[in-house]
Amino acid sequence: MNSNVTGTSIEIDNTVLEGIRSHVAGQYPAEACGVLLKQIGGSEVTTVRIRQFCMAENCSQGSDSLDSYRINPLRLFRMEQYWSELGFEVAGFYHSHPDRRAVPSDRDLDGMIPELAYMIFSVTPESVYAPRVWKKTMSDGSAVEMRVAAAKQNNILTIPGDRKER
Repeated sequence: MNSNVTGTSIEIDNTVLEGIRSHVAGQYPAEACGVLLKQIGGSEVTTVRIRQFCMAENCSQGSDSLDSYRINPLRLFRMEQYWSELGFEVAGFYHSHPDRRAVPSDRDLDGMIPELAYMIFSVTPESVYAPRVWKKTMSDGSAVEMRVAAAKQNNILTIPGDRKER
């Protein structure tokens, strides 16, 4: 994984966002997880453009799958090789927080790779809330929130700010 997220915001295609929402809703009450992909070689100075995603199996066992996620590293390595052949690289990861706020837990923060994007969805039985995206800084290891925008036919539509924060 040699990709960096140097931007301060994430732009995500609406169909990608809806696909991820469907995935995390379908995995409730367990945590869902997956990979966010961007095109290789994009000159993304302020905005990282997420163009694809890949669902991943949560390898956490038993009750751990209710409040944590783990992606098999060997499978991830093989998937990265495949995506590279298609012109994509890892921009970050997504996962859900069933019945919890979309902020990184201590466990999340410990596992974050600096400068990659981490999209977190708060999920309840009734709703999948708008995602929040974080990245861990290289300087002090803290998590910094990134702005999320939705791309629709080359227009950027900001996801409404009047969402319920979780």
